[in-house]
Amino acid sequence: MGGAAALGAVAGGVGVGALLRNGEAQPTGPTTGARVSYQAWRQSRTAPYFIGHRGAGDVAPEHTLPSYQMGNDWGAPAIEISVVRSADGVVYCLHDLTLDRTTTGSGPARGKASSDLDNVRVSVPRLGPRWVGVKVPVLPRLTDVLTALGGRAVLCLEAKDDDAYPLMTEIIEERGLQDTVMIKLPGTAVARLEIAKAAGYPIYAYLGNDEVATAAGIDQLAKVLDPNMDALVLPAQSGPNLFPSNLIRRAVGTGVPVWVVPVHRRYELQHFASLGVQGMVSPDVGYLSGSEPKLAADAWAKGAISAGERTLDPFSDKYGLHWEERGAIGLDVPGRAAFVTLGQFCPISANSYRLEFDAAFDPLPIDTWQHLSVAFGHADDRYYEHRAANSNGYHALVRADGQMAIYAHLQGDPNGKALTATRQSTPFEAGSWTRLTLDVTPATIRLTRDDGSFVEAQDARFRGGYFHIGRSGTDGKLKIRNLQVS
Repeated sequence: MGGAAALGAVAGGVGVGALLRNGEAQPTGPTTGARVSYQAWRQSRTAPYFIGHRGAGDVAPEHTLPSYQMGNDWGAPAIEISVVRSADGVVYCLHDLTLDRTTTGSGPARGKASSDLDNVRVSVPRLGPRWVGVKVPVLPRLTDVLTALGGRAVLCLEAKDDDAYPLMTEIIEERGLQDTVMIKLPGTAVARLEIAKAAGYPIYAYLGNDEVATAAGIDQLAKVLDPNMDALVLPAQSGPNLFPSNLIRRAVGTGVPVWVVPVHRRYELQHFASLGVQGMVSPDVGYLSGSEPKLAADAWAKGAISAGERTLDPFSDKYGLHWEERGAIGLDVPGRAAFVTLGQFCPISANSYRLEFDAAFDPLPIDTWQHLSVAFGHADDRYYEHRAANSNGYHALVRADGQMAIYAHLQGDPNGKALTATRQSTPFEAGSWTRLTLDVTPATIRLTRDDGSFVEAQDARFRGGYFHIGRSGTDGKLKIRNLQVS
């Protein structure tokens, strides 16, 4: 057993309890070795195992060679790849049929000659300035990706343009890579599914939304899949919520291996694994698997989002981080609160620790009662937002007018409970930075500003875990820099 196949056995073989020991991902690390085949991976893997979604699409520009390589370097046993074709029949890696969303080009890829597409680059500015300018990766040809990754990982290949399917399989077969490939298809594409199965390919069959991922849809798809070869893939989300547990259990009950996509957070991994899901199709395998180590200080000066750093929707430009002056990020979602989960530092295992960072509002929120918050002491990494009432923990805040306080919040109760009296500190001025220090001991919580003001609470209910930083208001940009945990 070699390469990613070996990782499938190691990462899956320990089980989710060990992989997330005490809530913390245990490093698995990338492996190297002999050629990877689908059958070797299938026979050795033990749930939960990982498939790199769009490569490492939470951290690097999706469907690019750097993204695919990053997922593989993290130790992903399999990588999910989407392709389209050019007007002259060259196959490129791209999620959409059009170039507009993720590239420097525009219009349908099918309408462009390969000489034009070779000059197109994949641009995802929300991932940071590391991925803009001259560093923007090219739109890759499938042949280049196969040269780099063929035989190093199982490749789950989907032709988004149906006319690209025969070209895609021709390239695979010319290179003798049939035994390393799964064919990814919508579960409703019955004719194409039959063609792929007749050719002997294992199938990654997905039901991509609530309209088709019904009880009847799951039952119908399971009947045409081979439990020893194929995978039945369901969405991880249903609107703002996780996909219904009863439908996950129904799919698991068919005996076909069930995968979910996309899995961004560790609490999602734990939840789905507990329901019997085997495959986690994730755009951040480094964070979920623990092969990317925790940080003690932010890496924003490198100009790239870190593994585990999560906004409300990691694939959305609307909720994406704003990259400010070197080493600073901004949170500014028009019309709603904005928080970021700092999973790259977590979980914090100690009962005593210090968290410190610089913060500024620029511009200030119109309502100066609105505040920046540090939410902490959370048992898992689900997204926190003020008054969302989806977790237990604390939030320490400083309002734009300078008032400071510490609160506890409980799941199911949108009203926090004040643990301190409010104390006045220096009001924020637009663009002016202030240093905040949060000290947590087994019995106390203390928030201090660099003007000497502080508030302190005596409360020992929640310790360690995950933390988030954000703004409570619907306007004004919160900026953060120089974040350290000790």
